[in-house]
Amino acid sequence: MDPSRQSTSGSDLDSYRYSGRGEWKASERWRLEAKAEGNRKVQRGVDALTTGAVIDRASQDEALLVTLLPTWELSARTTLSFTAHYSRFRHRFVYDQRGGAALDRIDETLEQLAKVGAQLNQHLGASHQLVAGAEGLTELLASDRLSGGRGRRSRLSLFAQDVGYDNIARARVRGVEVGWNQRLPASLLVELGYTFTQARDLSEDRALPGQAAHRLTARASWRYRPWGLEASVRGGVVGARPYFEDAEGDGVEETVRAPRYVTVDAQLSKSLGEAVKLFVAGNNLAGAGDARLLPIPPRALYAGVSARF
Repeated sequence: MDPSRQSTSGSDLDSYRYSGRGEWKASERWRLEAKAEGNRKVQRGVDALTTGAVIDRASQDEALLVTLLPTWELSARTTLSFTAHYSRFRHRFVYDQRGGAALDRIDETLEQLAKVGAQLNQHLGASHQLVAGAEGLTELLASDRLSGGRGRRSRLSLFAQDVGYDNIARARVRGVEVGWNQRLPASLLVELGYTFTQARDLSEDRALPGQAAHRLTARASWRYRPWGLEASVRGGVVGARPYFEDAEGDGVEETVRAPRYVTVDAQLSKSLGEAVKLFVAGNNLAGAGDARLLPIPPRALYAGVSARF
């Protein structure tokens, strides 16, 4: 903060995140898995407009997600599973003018989604599986931006498919993940993460195909409110990944190691008032990708305009 100015150069941020999961095995054939996670984030700041008005602004985001997954093993080759899912997202934005009310604004959005489903998995032979089921979904949206203030959509779907797969009889995956984020001066936020994974196919006594042991991620974002500018850069380094293939046709699989690769994405945007934003962005700027071992979209540059009404 600059003591000579009423406004702040950035935003004060308070946030927390929580998560939990558990499993209850009622019998050898019936189990219940439960997962829950959520977060809360509050940002506050003060803006000084060119007109001389001083604005206190605050935004609050809350998210909750709960999932129940009962599974019943009807036989050695048949499994019936159910899904019950609920998510809730609430956003509140307050724009409060000091000493006046002409620019005051409060925006509130509440989105709720409920989904239930059932799925039957029937193994057919050594490498096929029949999957059939049904899913129902309802989403409710309440927002000041909607005509009438509320919206709703529902969907019911039925599905069936014959799936072919290459089964891994036994596998072991273990690892560690660490992360660090820091807000720096000049409205700069830096986030770093590293994951080490040891994955092994126990039935073949070899590394799990396609799984990298090392993965590093980084992201930096910057915002300068007086000019309406925002910029972000994110990248990742993924270590070498093992694959196994019979390239010579002699019935013996050789090890092929896909090389380490780097991904970089970036975006720069300029706000024009409250509703219009210009942006230019690039994906996969490092040009990572391989038609056989890493089939991902190639380098792309694009620009556009986004508008909010």
